[in-house]
Amino acid sequence: MATNQPPKILHVATIAGTLGLFLSPIARQLRERGFEVDAAAAGIQNNQRCLEAFNRCHDVPFSRSFRSTANITSARHAIQKVATENEYDLVHVHTPIASFVTRYALRNRPKNCKIVYTAHGFHFIKGAPWLQNKAFSTLEKIAAKWMDHLIVINQQDYQNAMKLNIANESNMTYMSGIGIDLETFQPPADRATVRTTKRNELGLSSDSHVFFLVAGFTANKRHVDAVRAFAMLPKNRRYDLLLAGVGEKLEATKKLASDLGVADQVHFLGYRRDIVELLVASDVMLLISKREGLPKSIMEALAINTKIIGTDIRGTADLIRNDVGILVPPCDPKSLSQAMSKSINFEPARDQVKKLLESCSLATIVDQHIELYSELLGSRVGTEPVCVNTVVK
Repeated sequence: MATNQPPKILHVATIAGTLGLFLSPIARQLRERGFEVDAAAAGIQNNQRCLEAFNRCHDVPFSRSFRSTANITSARHAIQKVATENEYDLVHVHTPIASFVTRYALRNRPKNCKIVYTAHGFHFIKGAPWLQNKAFSTLEKIAAKWMDHLIVINQQDYQNAMKLNIANESNMTYMSGIGIDLETFQPPADRATVRTTKRNELGLSSDSHVFFLVAGFTANKRHVDAVRAFAMLPKNRRYDLLLAGVGEKLEATKKLASDLGVADQVHFLGYRRDIVELLVASDVMLLISKREGLPKSIMEALAINTKIIGTDIRGTADLIRNDVGILVPPCDPKSLSQAMSKSINFEPARDQVKKLLESCSLATIVDQHIELYSELLGSRVGTEPVCVNTVVK
């Protein structure tokens, strides 16, 4: 690499959607700060956000199935080829499958090629089947030998990484997620107008107490708990429940709402792009998953000044403890319904919300990435970057 070239970074995830939705803002900021940032994932050439955010995009045929042999054959060879031809200074891996395959593929890399792994929530968690936890924790311990630094985004993962010797204080960093752009997610100046307009569009009355859940309809996101809890609410006032998203559990959730007699108050919105407006129109956002990493949706809702009810699990609890929001046990519709009633008079601790949002801001997270990259590479933007010659196959 010529001495006047910027440091070259490759971000890798299993599917392009992860990079496009969650990591493209970081990529743009890093490029503005002098880095060259590429990306690799399955289907990335069809993802416009990735094509616009990264310098170059490489399609790697990762499979989302842990059982797919293609991950260790064609995907492994493809990521080796990308790394060899482009001579990256640092490879930053995300999501369990791509991170394991990439670390394995580059395990014999030159010492001056660094690998960073962001665990967006380890797949071994409290309450999961023992055999499942054992399998995932063992894979993480094996792959830890092939990386230089681990980033975790919640305290439970930090403690687990220490306990299982996946990483230690010298090669692990805690960051508050992947960053939220506070210039985008903030209450609109004409909040009252936006709220009224969106409620009118959705057919919601001005005096309704509105709950909002935005997530893919999967078993993990527990839409069924939201509907069951909603059906338990007292009938002394008007409530509405907005459910935005699509997925395999959609039709079953619709049937449940009908069976419980609340179909006229549960609104299935499909895939939406007007999330800010929907947050403004709502009084409370629900995130009642069984498993999360460090949910960005909570940060976005707090930035819009929408109240939060979340499950007391890893990641979610990191964000909304200390009276920032209301915590409930997972898979417990009765407790959730009680919290939904309580939310009418609940007021978040605004000083805690402000402190939290500052720690989660995109600017803060980008600065932390640059500091880590500079430490690992032994150089900073504007100085001579470290060169990587090749990747040993």
